[in-house]
Formats: sequence, structure tokens, C-alpha cells
Amino acid sequence: MMICRHLFLVTLAANLIGSRAHAQRDTARALDRADYSTLIRAEQEASYVSLPFLAFGIPREHHKGKNLPLLYEATIAPPFFIPFGRNPLLVAVTPKLVLRQFAGGSYPVPPPSYMPRVTAYWWGWPYRVQTRLDSASYAFFRVGHHSNGQEGDYYLPTNPPRVDYEQGDFVTNYLELGVSQRVLARNLVDGAQTLSLEWHPRGWMNRDVRNGYGPLRVNLTGRMELLRGVSALSGGLVSLTYIVGSLAPDRRSFQSRLAFGYTLFSDFGLLGDFSMFASYYTGQDYYNIRFDRNISVFRLGALAGVRRFPR
Repeated sequence: MMICRHLFLVTLAANLIGSRAHAQRDTARALDRADYSTLIRAEQEASYVSLPFLAFGIPREHHKGKNLPLLYEATIAPPFFIPFGRNPLLVAVTPKLVLRQFAGGSYPVPPPSYMPRVTAYWWGWPYRVQTRLDSASYAFFRVGHHSNGQEGDYYLPTNPPRVDYEQGDFVTNYLELGVSQRVLARNLVDGAQTLSLEWHPRGWMNRDVRNGYGPLRVNLTGRMELLRGVSALSGGLVSLTYIVGSLAPDRRSFQSRLAFGYTLFSDFGLLGDFSMFASYYTGQDYYNIRFDRNISVFRLGALAGVRRFPR
């Protein structure tokens, strides 16, 4: 009798476990457009502004006979999204602007970088249907523009010629193809990693830029969020770029072709939409016509539009 009772209890427990596992399989659903849309939105570039006089390494700007220090640097990059019904496609339109203002005199702002882009994100075939966000991946294709809004001659009429940094024309357009993969490490780190190839066709650049800008770039980026362990640190961004192709003769070394940057940000919950950050960048100057030099910059400031990864 005792043996029958034990057998009955074991059978009942096995049935309960099997029913629960079967229920979990039944409730597992494929990730839909809303899931991917949330994930893609979380990976968008955040806008930022450096705190006054706390961006170190930007060379002084020569203006009316004076060399002025940087007051602040800012990037404004709000994304706008276009869905396509139930199709595994989402398009982001980003009117990006980068500007630097210098301290002294009339507090001049050199011609900003106008960098609008349109990006199409795709998670359909050949990607398999996923049921877990931590294994989600997708591809993207981007068409971008970068200019300073000027129409003057690239060189000043001097001997030898010098670049006209105030009114000289700078423009390039590019295509970028890449893939992104979600990463989750034992409930400690949540994030995503992206690999892309960026191509600037020679016919899409103004003539004087073609032999010095570098037409092909390999980009590797990663974003991480800490899930626990360090309360004062929310996450970080890391980027690595290698420039392939024509550069100025004095900038063709491996070190000159490499660009590296990282950003650490903290959300104290006291600044509304802003998160404090510290960042470092070394590599080709990203400010339009000043691409002909390398810089190393450390900044302190505030990020806006940082979104958490869905879980």
C-alpha cells in the first residue's frame, strides 16, 4: 500500500512538471514588430552636450587674430520612425547636427556638421523567427550625408594653398551596410554589438576631399547596460573604426587610420531626460572640413534620449 502511494505521488509530480513545461512551450511567442521596434529604438544614437569648458583636447579656433578655447560641443540627433505594417521593416530618419561653440569675441560657431541619414532595419528572411529578445539580431542599410553647408573654394588663394576652414566647401555622401546582435551575459550585462561597412563613393564627395578623407570604413560598436553591481554606473558605449583608402601622406599610418572611443553614462534619476556621461575619443576629427587632422578628446557632459534595452 505504501509503495502504491509513493508511485501515485511521483506520477502526479511528473504530470505537473510536464504540464508546466508544455504550457511554457505553448505560451512562447515569436518576437513581433513591436519587440524589434523597441530594441532598435534603444540602440539609436543619443544627443549630447558637453559641459562648458569640460571638453579637453579640441584645438583652439583661430578667429579674428585670436585663438579661442572650446566652450562646448553638442550633437542633436533625434530619430523619427516609419513602420511598414506587419512587415519586418522599420525605417529611421535622423536629422543629425554637430556643432562647436568657442569662447571669446563673438563666441563664434564654425560651420556645423550637417549629417542627416535614413536607415532601414530588417529582421525578416534570412533571419530565423526568434522567441527571445536576448538572441534577437537584424540587418540595416543606411544612406547618409555629411557637409558643412558652405559653397566657397576648398583652398584659399595663397602660396602655398591653405584650406579655407570658414567658407570652404565640404560634402560627402555614403552607404552603410551592417548587422546587429543582442547580447545578454548572465543577468549582469545587457547590450548589443554592431558590425558595419561604410562606403563613400568618389563621385559623392567634392573633388578636393576625395584623396584625403578615406572612402571605406569598417565600424565596430557595442553598447552595454549594467543590470546590477555598480549603482553609480548605468552603462557604456564603445566604438572602433578603421579607415581604408586614400588619406593625406602624413596620415597613412595604422595609428592615423584607427579611431577609438568610449562613453560611460550614469542615470542618477535626478536630471529628467538627461544622463551624465564621460567620454574619450581619439582618431580622425569628425567635424566636417577638419577631417584633415587627428584629435584626442575627453568630455564631461549630459546625454539626452538614452533608452533602456527591453527585457
